[in-house]
Amino acid sequence: MRLIDSPIKRKIILLALFSALIPLLVIGPFTFIYFSKVIENKVSTTIDNFLTIVDWNINAFGSSVENLSNDIFLSNEIQSYLTYQKTDAKLYRLETSSLENLNNITVVNNPYINAIYVGNENHGFLKVNRGERNLKNDIYQAVKKSNIYPRLLHSQWQGEWLNGSNLELVKDSNQSLLYGRNIRDLGTKEQNGFVLIDLDRSYFENMFKNSNPPGDIL
Repeated sequence: MRLIDSPIKRKIILLALFSALIPLLVIGPFTFIYFSKVIENKVSTTIDNFLTIVDWNINAFGSSVENLSNDIFLSNEIQSYLTYQKTDAKLYRLETSSLENLNNITVVNNPYINAIYVGNENHGFLKVNRGERNLKNDIYQAVKKSNIYPRLLHSQWQGEWLNGSNLELVKDSNQSLLYGRNIRDLGTKEQNGFVLIDLDRSYFENMFKNSNPPGDIL
């Protein structure tokens, strides 16, 4: 008897199909779950690493700005400049030495700084690192009229990030970040003046761009 079109042949074929399909039906879901978990773990690890790098960069950036404000706060040259009451050659020398002090701590290691203002109601100066100064004269009055002045005035010893500022120390820097701090006498705790640090916001864009993982996540 020939097997062509016979019931036995059909049974053999069906048995072969079932023999092939049953393992697939059993193993398939487990294989899918396994590879899904592998992909999920890889994506999760990549995202965690990316967020860790970004978090570290932001903390390092914040610490760098705070340390800079500490250097300015503790500078004898700047303290002497702010507390000097006369307008004479000595004031000019104190301003020059204060600017030199800022040059030493800002130009090379802090390229993200647009400008630094140090001053009070008597005198002050704007040290520009990047761009062109937006305010020419009486910067203190411009700061006093700005929306950040109350926050700056009532801040304690620590500095403060002044978001939403309408003050532009440098031209075309309306998207910049401002960090402000009162400069106080360490003995009497009286306010001698304040410092404003204008920071380039694009630094964060470059930070995130440089933190992107190479290639595709998968």
